[in-house]
Amino acid sequence: MSDLKGCYDRIVHIAACLALLRVVVSRTTLFSMFETIQRMIHRVCTAVGDSEETYGGDIFDEWENKMQGALQGNCAGPTIFSTLSSVIFKILRKKGHSDRFCSVISKNLFLLLGFAFVDDCDLIQSGQDPCAVAESMQTVIREWGDLMEITGGALETKKSYWYLIDYEWMRGKWTTEM
Repeated sequence: MSDLKGCYDRIVHIAACLALLRVVVSRTTLFSMFETIQRMIHRVCTAVGDSEETYGGDIFDEWENKMQGALQGNCAGPTIFSTLSSVIFKILRKKGHSDRFCSVISKNLFLLLGFAFVDDCDLIQSGQDPCAVAESMQTVIREWGDLMEITGGALETKKSYWYLIDYEWMRGKWTTEM
């Protein structure tokens, strides 16, 4: 279980554009949205009022790096983050970080790496040797964190955990030592 810090506010625009171009979002749409975000004028809002000082706007032409992120209120934010995450999931699957599951009804085999919703991601690893599974889990979470960092994300270590469950088949039932 991993959690990302301010995932929508940290998305690197070029990474988002490349992921969205992959799913055939037009360049015009991307340019319009991200240029608007990069030129927004921002204020700090507090309980006692809004700041007089602002940042952003057209002064970014003087900055080395423009504003990034998809912003919390952007309706496209979940789609941007999901598309970006799906690219990272694909990279991790290509590296062999997925488990094979057989559907009980259809008997179809499918690969599962984990589940993601907004900034929460549950990654899955399995195997016969608990030590090898723990090592594999450490590798996949490190690679997930590294890839998210490239796209602007950062793991929130205080809200990220992993659990090792060791099941054994005993007398016709799965059991686990807790």
